[in-house]
Amino acid sequence: MPGTWFKLLVILVLFTCLIEAAKKKKSKSKKAKAKVEEDKPKRYISPKIPKDQDPDVYCEACFAIIDQMEMALKKEPKAKYRTAIIADKMEKMCEFSSFPSYTYPPPKMQAGCQSLLQLYDEEYEEMFTDNIENKFEHFCNDVTEACKGVDRSNLQPGKPQVQVFGEDMEL
Repeated sequence: MPGTWFKLLVILVLFTCLIEAAKKKKSKSKKAKAKVEEDKPKRYISPKIPKDQDPDVYCEACFAIIDQMEMALKKEPKAKYRTAIIADKMEKMCEFSSFPSYTYPPPKMQAGCQSLLQLYDEEYEEMFTDNIENKFEHFCNDVTEACKGVDRSNLQPGKPQVQVFGEDMEL
């Protein structure tokens, strides 16, 4: 019996040492992670971007809705009814099928599109009826601030990303 108590005491001491070592390792890991986060440059994210939207997706959606409307209007003859054509195209703008060749998957793009047009539909329509030059700069940077602080140079049209088991994957 006395030997059993000794063995239990040794096991208890070893177990306590293991727990303390794991705590120290976890603490070092948290400090290292905090240091990496600290070293990353902070990017500006506009307060106009809804909290539920990823800034990169929101910016790409802004670019896409301008791109989609410009392509649609090129197919239409220059007509007196331009305003009606724009309104008609806007109703269909955020359909899932409108976003097959952008950087992010259609569901994310659709959500960004809906959010943008819900907040800025009048400004969007005016931009096309007034035929404003450099629509991307005007709408996505000045009006909505959707692309302020977003580096679009890393976005690759035609290479959509999907999520598989919560991880971003390129197709």
